[in-house]
Amino acid sequence: PENSVAAFFQAFMQQGKLQMIGEATPQELESMRRLLPGFAASFQIVYLEELPEKKVQTIFHKLAEFADKNLNIHIDRDAQTLTYRLLMRYYPYESFPGKGIKFLGRCINDVQIKQANHINRKVVIENFVAQTGMPELFLRDDLLLDQSELRQFFESRIIGQPEAVKRMGEIVKIFKAGLNNPHKPIATLIFAGPTGVGKTASAKALADYF
Repeated sequence: PENSVAAFFQAFMQQGKLQMIGEATPQELESMRRLLPGFAASFQIVYLEELPEKKVQTIFHKLAEFADKNLNIHIDRDAQTLTYRLLMRYYPYESFPGKGIKFLGRCINDVQIKQANHINRKVVIENFVAQTGMPELFLRDDLLLDQSELRQFFESRIIGQPEAVKRMGEIVKIFKAGLNNPHKPIATLIFAGPTGVGKTASAKALADYF
C-alpha cells in the first residue's frame, strides 16, 4: 500500500540513512500533506516562485547567446520580447522561465528542420499558431479586426439569431482588444432555448472562430 511505502522511506529519512529530493506543484504538496502528513513533514520545503519579467528576459538572452554561438541560429531581441508577451497572455497554464525555454526550443528545432538560421517575429507567431491553434489575428497588433467580416462569419453559421451573433461578436472584440483578464475565462456562456434553435451551432461557431 502507498502508506506503507511512504512510512518505509519516512523511517529511513528520519534516521539519516536516506536523502531524497523531490518536486511538486502547490496542489500536489497540499495533497501529500493531507494524505501522508508524516512523510511530507520529513522534507524541508523550498518554494520556487515564478521569475519576474526582467529575469526571464535575461534567461532568454542567455539562451539566444547559446543558440548563436553553438547552433549558428540568431534569435532577434524583439522575437524574445514577443515570446514573453504571447506566453504571458495566452498560455497561463505553465510558468516562466520553463514555458519560454520550451517554446523557444521548439522554434529552434523548427528553423533547424527548415535549414534556416534566424528566429524573428514571424517565426515566433507561426510556431505559436501551430502549437496553440489560435488565429494569427489575435497575435498580431497590426492585423485589424474586420467587424463586417466577423458578423458575416457568425451569421453564416447561426441563422436568425441576431442576439447570439451580437454577443459572440462582442466576446471576440474584447479578446482582440486585450481587455479580458488573461487569468480568467474570456466569457462563461449558456446558450438556452428549445431543441433546434442553434445552441450547439452557436457553441461550435464560437469555438471554431477561436
